[in-house]
Amino acid sequence: MELSFLGALLIILVLLTSPLRTIAFSDTNARITDELINDICSKTKNPSLCLNSLKSLKGGRLFPKPLFVLGAGPMSMAQSHANKTAKVIWDHYHGKPFWKDEIRLRYNRCVVKYADAMKQLKEAKKFMLAGEAKSFKHYTLLAVDRVDSCDSELTKLPETNNKRKFLQDNKEFKDLCDIIVGICNKVYS
Repeated sequence: MELSFLGALLIILVLLTSPLRTIAFSDTNARITDELINDICSKTKNPSLCLNSLKSLKGGRLFPKPLFVLGAGPMSMAQSHANKTAKVIWDHYHGKPFWKDEIRLRYNRCVVKYADAMKQLKEAKKFMLAGEAKSFKHYTLLAVDRVDSCDSELTKLPETNNKRKFLQDNKEFKDLCDIIVGICNKVYS
């Protein structure tokens, strides 16, 4: 009798200490609500961008793949943004004269960092499709790390409009990835 009481107590303890911030997977008819979107977006660095990217999902079915349903839009936007930014930096690299080797070197390093960031996002997407939130988040954060390295290269350059634009583009990329991280934290499997 004591063993069953201890077992029941252990189950209650596990239920009480489990993260309450995760989505309840028992309701397969669950819909995406304002509350869910606001809960995700309130924990991001740019809630406005998050709300704009997720609001079209309101009322949609969350299951059978909540990570894909919530993460596909931000992932697509992050990949597109990374491709666009890498291309612009690449064009500036090629537009600099050869005697401006320091600037060319910094731009080249940024392009390499973006290529790796795109590779990490491609890996992240595989885990999104598989419903593996922890790995989806991990590879997304690796992509952010690569773009942070690009920021480090750009900050060593003289102040120009291009530098400010690239740093702003990098921030927007990181904000998009932060939405993905917020989704992963909410859907954590």
